[in-house]
Amino acid sequence: MSAIKHNASRINSTNVLSGIDADGRYTVHGGKKGQVYRVLPADPPDPEEIKEMRKKANLSQREFADAIGVSVSAVSSWEKGSKTPEGLACRYLDMLGRDGGLLGRYIETEA
Repeated sequence: MSAIKHNASRINSTNVLSGIDADGRYTVHGGKKGQVYRVLPADPPDPEEIKEMRKKANLSQREFADAIGVSVSAVSSWEKGSKTPEGLACRYLDMLGRDGGLLGRYIETEA
């Protein structure tokens, strides 16, 4: 089994999420003052899709969790279908599903 080198720090999404309203709009406070951008919703992948993404990357649940910045219990519960990814995790999984090579750009394995 290979080990993963990763940045252990997690994304602090508080500032990002606090600017998104119930309609998915995000008010930008920099640049053009008051400009509003539409943040498109991401549909959560089903449990089998999440498991397939992880296996395709040849990662354990621990390695996958570390790579995307969530807990192992989150990955486990998503794969079992007992919980559904939300927020930034859902968006990131959606991006991984669209671009399978995306995860490989952020992890490095060693023998």
